[in-house]
Amino acid sequence: MWLPDRRSVIAVLSITALGACGFKPIYGDGAPAAGFGGVFAVEPGQGRAAYEFRNRLLDRLGGEDGSPSYALAFDLALERTEINLERGGDLARHRLTGIVTFDIRDESDETVHQGSVRSRATYDTTGDTYAARVLAKDAEARLARTLADLVVNRIELTYGMWSG
Repeated sequence: MWLPDRRSVIAVLSITALGACGFKPIYGDGAPAAGFGGVFAVEPGQGRAAYEFRNRLLDRLGGEDGSPSYALAFDLALERTEINLERGGDLARHRLTGIVTFDIRDESDETVHQGSVRSRATYDTTGDTYAARVLAKDAEARLARTLADLVVNRIELTYGMWSG
């Protein structure tokens, strides 16, 4: 008696279900998010974290060309929390929470999309002040890049709804 391979049946059913529910890939021929290069002008922010955030956005969105169709403005807020104390009363761990609110405007300066994303990064501290400062800056840069990736993901998922 012939029995089909269970994995093959599951794969075929999964692909059929994705097509039936209206699933479309973000990238590819005719996809809404294909070819972001030069579409967005990202306004600069204040501070090191905003610099890291903006650079990651430009890397992911394809940079800025001569005449972008949309301007992306953002506000990046960081909050540092002490989450662990050692027996001697020294801090051993910090949590850095970042929130980005962003606003995308078209050429007529009308807001076409806005949103916010949130993420966290943690880092340990040591007795050495210099090492603790380096770890804090690294956590801040990691968090800024993560927040930028979240904003780009949100843009990729919604671009077809608000782009002209």
